[in-house]
Amino acid sequence: MVTQGTFDSDNLLHQILHLIEPEARWRALAELHLQATYALARQKDAKAAVCFAQIAVLADSLGEMHLWGDALCEQAAAQTRLGNIEAALRTYESLWALVANVARSASIVTHRRVRKKVVDAFVAHVRLARAHPDIAPTEAQRVIEQRLSWFERTGQIPQGHRLRLIQGQLWLEQGRTEDALAELKEALALRRRAPSDDIPPLSTYLEAIARPLCSLERWVEAEPFCIELANEEGVPVPVRTWAWAQLAQIYANIEHPDDEVEQIVAQGLDWFERTDQVPQGHRLRLIRGRLWLEQGRTEDALAELREALALRRRAPSDDIPPLSTYLEAIARPLCSLERWVEAEPFCVELANEEGVRAAERGGG
Repeated sequence: MVTQGTFDSDNLLHQILHLIEPEARWRALAELHLQATYALARQKDAKAAVCFAQIAVLADSLGEMHLWGDALCEQAAAQTRLGNIEAALRTYESLWALVANVARSASIVTHRRVRKKVVDAFVAHVRLARAHPDIAPTEAQRVIEQRLSWFERTGQIPQGHRLRLIQGQLWLEQGRTEDALAELKEALALRRRAPSDDIPPLSTYLEAIARPLCSLERWVEAEPFCIELANEEGVPVPVRTWAWAQLAQIYANIEHPDDEVEQIVAQGLDWFERTDQVPQGHRLRLIRGRLWLEQGRTEDALAELREALALRRRAPSDDIPPLSTYLEAIARPLCSLERWVEAEPFCVELANEEGVRAAERGGG
């Protein structure tokens, strides 16, 4: 349609398409879908992006909203893989224009496969917006809030867990710690309501909450998340190792009933042994040795503390607690018992260790 210096090519194309019999348009759509599938299989994203753009137009003309939405999702993904981020962002906005109309996108909501693609596209859009150097954080925030509102309007609130996770992480980066933690806890609650095989896994949400709480040394709040993370099956070994290390810190800083301490130490040591990370158990053995000292099990305690020291020597030098903590944990009870011969090597090493650390702190 031509109007005073403007040319609406999209409108004209739709008018032309409506002059073509629906059966012919369906045949064209099927042929384009075959071409797109072939292109994807051979990682020819440029060809795939073109095909999906054409499929989107045909699907629109046929009133097939779920096919239209599916094509836009695939088009944006192909554009992203090509590095054509600006085009991908425009396509994601086109997808939003489609699904924002709940009545028009009803077939998308009821079509499980396409609905999942749309949710994935929402997340991909937010991530692109966050990473784009010319897009302000407020724009990413706008996109998140828009998409979350769609989940509410379409009765799919649990599916918003990924966007709430991203929003919580964004707020952490902005220093909005309490808002972020509240949002991350909401994301975790929604993730628990989503299918168990959804992504990211539950552990991602537990870790997202546990890490900032541990960094802030808010041990009481962090404890349940660390316990669940440490015991969650399928969690990557480094993450579970971190969780057990944090639990050692928690149990070192917060008093617990003796039987709870014994249980958590036994579970943690079993984990480290099963994953060939025995040296990482040094913190847990330190905790158990101190517990046994308090219980009057002096010889058992000293043996456990010596084992903790031996493991600490095998751990990285910058690990925590420092080596001096272990030396002192053995030297003090031995000196209190006036077992001077046994205490001497630990006291000598402790004195030298502290001297080195003092020199390092003083820059000497």
